[in-house]
Amino acid sequence: MDYTNLKTTDFAVQVSACIRKSPLRVELSWLKAETISYFIYRRMTGATRWLRKPHASLNGKVLSWVDADVEEAKTYEYKIVRNGKGYKGFGYICVAVNAALVENRGKVILLVEHKLSLALKKEISQLIDDLTGDFWHVIKKTVGRNSTAKHVKSLIKKESKKDPIALKSVFILGHIPVPYSGSIFPDGHSEHRGAWPADVYYADMSGPWSDNKVKRKQANKRTTNLPGDGKFDQSRVIPGSPALQVGRVDLSQLPVFKESEIELYRRYLEKDHRYRHAKFERPKRAILFDGFGTFNGEAFAASGWRAFSTCVGKRATKEADIISTIQKETYLFAYGCGAGSYESCAGVGMTEYFSKIQSKAVFTMLFGSYFGDWDSQNSFLRAPLAAKGYSLTSVWAGRPHWFLHHMGIGETIGYSTMRSQYNDQKKDYEGSGYFTNQVHVALMGDPTLRLDMLKGPTKFRMDKQACLHWKASVEKALTGYYIYFRKTSRDEFVRLTERPVKTCTYQCEQSSGEWMLKAIKLQRGPSGNYYTSSQGIFLNVR
Repeated sequence: MDYTNLKTTDFAVQVSACIRKSPLRVELSWLKAETISYFIYRRMTGATRWLRKPHASLNGKVLSWVDADVEEAKTYEYKIVRNGKGYKGFGYICVAVNAALVENRGKVILLVEHKLSLALKKEISQLIDDLTGDFWHVIKKTVGRNSTAKHVKSLIKKESKKDPIALKSVFILGHIPVPYSGSIFPDGHSEHRGAWPADVYYADMSGPWSDNKVKRKQANKRTTNLPGDGKFDQSRVIPGSPALQVGRVDLSQLPVFKESEIELYRRYLEKDHRYRHAKFERPKRAILFDGFGTFNGEAFAASGWRAFSTCVGKRATKEADIISTIQKETYLFAYGCGAGSYESCAGVGMTEYFSKIQSKAVFTMLFGSYFGDWDSQNSFLRAPLAAKGYSLTSVWAGRPHWFLHHMGIGETIGYSTMRSQYNDQKKDYEGSGYFTNQVHVALMGDPTLRLDMLKGPTKFRMDKQACLHWKASVEKALTGYYIYFRKTSRDEFVRLTERPVKTCTYQCEQSSGEWMLKAIKLQRGPSGNYYTSSQGIFLNVR
């Protein structure tokens, strides 16, 4: 196949959605490309298989389609296949039809490196409050740097056995033991073949992980994998198997940054807090640099084009130099790919650059040789997390492709990570490319982060008559406020009103306990409409 006349965007159907009323319907639309036809498939969000028969078949000149068979408060997922001359392009989108507010995200295990638990007590307490204020039940565990991956996994499995349905996520904070596994080289360099970092080991709740088969000795001791050396044999995970959403914030081994390791973590946690509380403007736009092009049909940057159209809109991605642009302008997403090393990506930048700039792209996708193996000194993949500015996540996206479109309806980046790791490309997301399901696929950053954070109310207080008061949120087009109550910290928060409160006061029946207040809004975007909330703020009266 000759790909010289094709563009990376040909391999990505850049689709967005709009909810229409009277009658209720979903309208999908996408950008033009030279193609023969389109197939559209539909399923309920959360499903992992598509029907064999398309929901609709369209001429290649058609750029929109209407689904009138939809219901209020439901969410749907669509696959759009572009049938070109000798190639296929894929687009995916989840669409919310005025979906209800999520008021229970499940349980998250917060694994904190021991030295951070002591040095950053205030910041970690703030993180736990923020997680609680976004409907997570937090289970904090402290782990020593010199522990083992097997011990850490045992802590996770113990909690999973207690409540396998509620436990959703694992947030690793610090240089907690890094599992290594397999005999792989997804960057295509045979001298890099061996065991790669494999945080997916912590996500997997079903498969066996052995250490008695792979025998591969390399000049690099990190990637050498021998029987009984503590590095696992598995090169792949089983697609579709039960798994958790795992993300890691590891800011060790970054000497190019002048700040101490503790200060880098403190900075990350403050960035995380400021993002959650919408303390800086986050324009719905993305930036992309493609240093590879179609690359024999692999089209690495299609990961970015596909995701961005669903999260910021199909015409909101700018192609430009990333490093120079994100110092001056803020973007929700950035994608960059080019020839790589452990500390660089050609056309994008170097780890050293991130040590000197304000990185104003929140969710980062990168791809290039070597740096997908992220447990290295001055890792380029981890560098955005340590930078000043707003960057909070980073992933190695291209082999395989990532699928972040779930974020368009309020899902977490951890959920999209798990779906990308455990994707069955025959039944689930086609077009994922080479090295799908291999153990290297990982999220650098907080797995509980989501889009569309609202500016919340402030100055929450109670008067002597047990009446709650607060200062209104400056967010536009709010639906109102929800108030939640619990008697003690061991209890679950319970919502006090059936409908949002429209004013900035509420008369309580209780005079002691803990209250949580959140602003509520019907969020409208390129993936439909869904109710979302600000971070909760708390009032404790005893």
